[in-house]
Amino acid sequence: MRSAPLPTSLAATLASAATFLLPVAGAQGAFDVPVVVTPGSTATITLAITVTDGVDSETDVDSIQVAVDGNGRFTISPNQPPHDGAVIQEGRFGFGGGTLQYELFCSPVFGCIPVTVNLAGLSATLVAPSQATIIPSGRADFGTTWRVQGDYTITSPLSASAGAIDVNSPSPFGGTFAIGGGSMQVSQLTIGAIDSQTTVDSLPGVTFLLHTEVAFGATTMVGTYSPPPPNGCGTGANCGLEHAGPGCNDVACCSTVCGVDPSCCASDWDVPCVNQAVALCGIAPEHDNCAAPRPLSFGRFPFTTRNCNTDGGSLITECQDIATAGAFTNDVWFVCTAPFDNGIAVSTCGHAGFDTRLAVYDACAGVLLACSDDGPGCGGGTSRLVFPGTAGQSYLVRVGGKNAWGDGEIDLALADVGPAWPTSVTATWSTASGGNGHAYAVLALPGGTTFAQAVARAAELGGYPATITSAAESAFLRSNIVVPQLGGPTAIGLVQGDGAEPAGGWSWITGEPLSWTNWNVGEPNDAGGEDFAGLYADGSWNDQGPLFGNVLIEFDAPPVLQERTWTVDEGGAGQRYRAVISPMRVSWEQAAAAANAIGGSLAVLDTPEEAAWIFRELVSYPALWSMTPYNGGPWVGLRKQPSGSWGWIDGTPLSWNPWMPGEPSGFGDAACFFAVQGGPAIGLDDTWTANLRRSFIVELPPTPSCPADVGGDGQVGGSDLAQLLGAWGPCAGCATDIDGDGIVAGPDLAVLLGAWGTCP
Repeated sequence: MRSAPLPTSLAATLASAATFLLPVAGAQGAFDVPVVVTPGSTATITLAITVTDGVDSETDVDSIQVAVDGNGRFTISPNQPPHDGAVIQEGRFGFGGGTLQYELFCSPVFGCIPVTVNLAGLSATLVAPSQATIIPSGRADFGTTWRVQGDYTITSPLSASAGAIDVNSPSPFGGTFAIGGGSMQVSQLTIGAIDSQTTVDSLPGVTFLLHTEVAFGATTMVGTYSPPPPNGCGTGANCGLEHAGPGCNDVACCSTVCGVDPSCCASDWDVPCVNQAVALCGIAPEHDNCAAPRPLSFGRFPFTTRNCNTDGGSLITECQDIATAGAFTNDVWFVCTAPFDNGIAVSTCGHAGFDTRLAVYDACAGVLLACSDDGPGCGGGTSRLVFPGTAGQSYLVRVGGKNAWGDGEIDLALADVGPAWPTSVTATWSTASGGNGHAYAVLALPGGTTFAQAVARAAELGGYPATITSAAESAFLRSNIVVPQLGGPTAIGLVQGDGAEPAGGWSWITGEPLSWTNWNVGEPNDAGGEDFAGLYADGSWNDQGPLFGNVLIEFDAPPVLQERTWTVDEGGAGQRYRAVISPMRVSWEQAAAAANAIGGSLAVLDTPEEAAWIFRELVSYPALWSMTPYNGGPWVGLRKQPSGSWGWIDGTPLSWNPWMPGEPSGFGDAACFFAVQGGPAIGLDDTWTANLRRSFIVELPPTPSCPADVGGDGQVGGSDLAQLLGAWGPCAGCATDIDGDGIVAGPDLAVLLGAWGTCP
């Protein structure tokens, strides 16, 4: 009997499984996986025997279940999902033996002759590698050839024959593959049928045709592998910095990130990839430090502050909050360039998962230009700020948290920037711009000031609580006057007399007709006897009781409010002081230098009475203050000396207590007016000299010996006379009020005419 090949289907199945697990030879980005048949696997071998003498034939079929073992090696490509190529490089299956029973040579007279076939030591070994495509379902089918080996015995009443099987048999092989996470499985194995033939020496002229099939049932092949790094992992690009091209230089981190987001190794290592690297690998983004800011264009971009250090400086007091004292931690940095002169908005408002802070600087360790914390309408403590950008100028944007880190998106956009803080306490609505020529100023009042007292204080300064009689006037005020949110309501000159509550009987104190109103929604409502009007920050009105913290004063002609003389009648000795509001925030040293340039020095408050007068006449204008929860007022000339004691800038020691309660706290070496969660207050705070303030108080030399020289040109002449006549009437603090009685009148004219000519 000739040796017969094992079924082709079995051989093909073995080859196909092996191919799935191993990478394609020579493929770019491929990897090898060794595999084994899972223990306890079985297969059903079905052998059909057809007996023919060339004229007639008959067939019988029998099956046996046998144990299966085996191993192999596959090459899989590409090395990152989705995998679509497989090569079976090596493969071998071993099958347990068994006995099959047949009834052959049947006739009506003699019946059938029983035939027994015993199989033992069957195996199928892959002859050569074969490649296949893995389709989306995971299926791959290979064209394979197997070397089939084994031993057999055929026994019948007529004869017995034994021999060995050793043939090569082409037989397709296939399986369904699952690859990922370092493991691989091949299931649903199939192998094509094997057809062969043999003869028995005792039956000359008779041929046995053998058709063998193998059904693997639940047999699977499994293997493990070390996931190869994705394409691009290990390159020279930093994982914490976005860059063109896939992957980054840290193989382990890159592989982790690409396992979550395959696009990071398929296209560019962009900002989301950086954020994944920061979150998953414990690294910090490249723009963790101010020296290496990330360019920021207009639009919205993801960012993270995970694992970041804090290299930005302390916030100025104006930018600090009460709860955390201005904590600004785990910061990252961006740089943006203004395309033209326009406001630029920086925002995490509603699109960050933690309590953020924002700040904008002109350079590392440079000037703070803007800051934001808990922007209006921004949930979760997120922030938004707008600053004026100058074409071509680059700005550093700092993003961090309040003792926290997290993820979010930062948005950069063009925006309308609000007016810069005024450099004067007054704003004049000029006739040239369609106005009435009047000036306006907000003055802070002592706590619990009545409306009548507010009217009296305004009159002392030459004005009255403002009457806002048109939409145009209201619009001017909204754009040029900051209505305080601290210190209490702001009074205007609208009161309610007899009339139907809540809207009846309202009139302006000047007698002007009430032909236009701007009540806030739901107002007036007379909630508890409200007969006076207050002004909101948005320009709308509210009816309320008689106590106020501020008053908006209207002047028929622009007054001089920022330079005052402490006259003898008021308890002084003729000292002059000036309140200076800087266009940009200034440190104590900068303020001291500016005061010297003006011809004076930072104010020295020798006595409580002097401090009280300066506060009342100059410092109580909110325009000099930050009007934030930590409300910073103007610098004065008090500084800690090398000895550790406090003294004035002129060398005079501090001989009384000018401090706010709890101050000096020991955290600073220079002094300024200060309040916490309130409007302007009389009291000083110690702070560091590099802190920034909007204003400072300058003490000037006594009134010149030629006070009639109003213009200061060394001559008393026609121009001085014109200025005096133009200011005729109440004009407290005016330079033309030569005798300092608050009224420009005959005595002042007499002094001027008496000094006519060249000043001595």
